[in-house]
Amino acid sequence: MANPLNIIAQVPADEEAERSVIGSILMDKNALSKISDNLNSDDFYNRMNQEVYAVMLKLEDKGCPIDVITVSNELKKKKIDSVSHLTDCVSGVATATHIKEHAKIVKEKRVLRELLATSNDIMEQANSGEIDSDDLVDMVEQRIFSISKQTGKKKYKSLSELTEGVITKFKMIASGEIEPGLMIGLDTLNEILSGLHKSDLIIVGARPSQGKSALALTIANNVAHKDTPVAMFSLEMSEEQLVERLYSMNSGVGLQQIRNGAFKNKEELDKATKSIDAVTPKMDSLPIIIDDTPSISVLEIKRACRRIKAEHKDLGLVIVDYLQLVRPRKDDGKTNDQVAEIARGLKNLAKELDVPVVALSQLSRNIEQRENSTPRLSDLRDSGAIEQDADVVIFISHGSDMGDGNPPVDLIVAKHRNGPLGVARVKWNRETVSFS
Repeated sequence: MANPLNIIAQVPADEEAERSVIGSILMDKNALSKISDNLNSDDFYNRMNQEVYAVMLKLEDKGCPIDVITVSNELKKKKIDSVSHLTDCVSGVATATHIKEHAKIVKEKRVLRELLATSNDIMEQANSGEIDSDDLVDMVEQRIFSISKQTGKKKYKSLSELTEGVITKFKMIASGEIEPGLMIGLDTLNEILSGLHKSDLIIVGARPSQGKSALALTIANNVAHKDTPVAMFSLEMSEEQLVERLYSMNSGVGLQQIRNGAFKNKEELDKATKSIDAVTPKMDSLPIIIDDTPSISVLEIKRACRRIKAEHKDLGLVIVDYLQLVRPRKDDGKTNDQVAEIARGLKNLAKELDVPVVALSQLSRNIEQRENSTPRLSDLRDSGAIEQDADVVIFISHGSDMGDGNPPVDLIVAKHRNGPLGVARVKWNRETVSFS
């Protein structure tokens, strides 16, 4: 396709910087280790430089020396004559001191080339008329997000490349150096799930007013207290209501008292005020990002998460309250298809951002008409696709009041793709509308 704006006169590349990187590695045996984690052979524009750098990485992995002879011999196996090119690269470098700066230039040119390719794709897609505007915007943001987190390493890996990382992680978990997943502050549930895991979609299902939002906010609060950023999309409650609940959880002051200011006497008011003032500094520092946009779409959630991820590089958890209120792409009245699309979109979000996504879901009325009211997977409202796409499904089931106004609650793990099922018994704190 012709470029109607005639903006780019040539492909972004810096031959001098590329030759300097190659020459520096041939000159200094320690030079490659300074850049190999961030520079890939595909980052070079010149085809010969791509081949040379790939061989250098291969020799480094084998622990072999890297010089004109070893590199040229490897390339001869591919029927590539590289001696004169390698000699020119070495002769053009006075010192290997600036290899990091030159490697950065090579990487930046690669990013510019990818941006240029993306812009061309955008023009072609926009002019084709074969993609709607929402999908086009999502494609653009996804491509830009992918470019922005470019590490220079290939996305695919062989089994031999993966085993070391898995074994290392296993040993660190076994020794207690790291936790197996994102611990959520509810020990019995943590034991069953081993915490929440990256790229998992976790569905929390219950009938209305059974504590779905309270459980989600309890998890968000506990996770944030470990300095892990949480993005919470609240389609039902306002940001002010969520903050009131967080204050109640953290201060111990009853939620209704915070809302209506009804205290028995001044002493009780002063005590509550002191408790709230005491937790305010910590509340101000909790990394919880709240978006209470009503009827938000999955695409809008994705866009917001990408921006949050860019600002908080260690974004640890995304919560959506709740799934049936998320706006579908097309309001064609086919509820099952719409919910399936939303569930799949949230699962894709979890994989793309490599974070656990907790989505709340209503259960159907059928549960109220059965003699046994224990929730089942078939009770997930509107679509079997929720069960299909979810990695974990948790149901909330309330028990009878034990007399203190805080009855036990069973969190039933009804689906666990990578682990056991089970029931975690927790305590419902009625006044602070939270679980413990």
